[in-house]
Amino acid sequence: VQQGMHMEQARGAPDGVLTALQLHGVVACYQGDSERGLALLEESVTLARQRESIGDLADSLNYLARACYQHDDLARAISLFEQAQNLYQAANDIMGVATTHYGLALVRMAQGETDYAAVHLPTCLTHFQRWGDVRFIAAAHDALSKLALAQGDRAAALASSCQALRLRQQMGDKQGLAESIERVASCLDQPEQAVQLLGAAAALRQQIGSPVLPIEHKAYQQCISLLREQLGKEQFSDLWAQG
Repeated sequence: VQQGMHMEQARGAPDGVLTALQLHGVVACYQGDSERGLALLEESVTLARQRESIGDLADSLNYLARACYQHDDLARAISLFEQAQNLYQAANDIMGVATTHYGLALVRMAQGETDYAAVHLPTCLTHFQRWGDVRFIAAAHDALSKLALAQGDRAAALASSCQALRLRQQMGDKQGLAESIERVASCLDQPEQAVQLLGAAAALRQQIGSPVLPIEHKAYQQCISLLREQLGKEQFSDLWAQG
């Protein structure tokens, strides 16, 4: 991605540069380099403003909002998602609006509120299915799993998380697959199986260089601590290694 960005800059192609900035920023964030990733996404917003393109600006704000959410800057994420949503609405971009509703649902759940997600996530999934973007369909199922867990419906959470996992496996999305494996583990009431899955996800994350996102880190560590306490350090370590 970085090589592509340099090539587009050398060609003087603003469309290509903007896309490369967005992609490079997203990748850097998933690799744990939040400072670099956020800086690149900020640069993409600046470039989009200079070009006076509503669609490009909405997309860049949307990407930046997701990165802020991932790095637990929830207040800024809400502001950016709402700005992007207003632009998408002005452009009558139904799918763009749906992606911002999805993003805002994640933020609200992170703040301990489920009403917004309960209202908007099913509609988002319907739009994503009509659109045919498997990445967003999987992401919506994953978000619905989080919602079901927050509502205490473990069976529904497991069903949604397994659906997201299957889709990400079909796509070959290793980063998303690691997230889905962890989500499935959080839905299980069998601690031995949960630890094995978490061990498998950790190995996959190490392989692709993608650590657990800051927004997920606290819950992830709490889950690890609880399972280690339930099983004991030795059994936990054995099961983790098996995964």
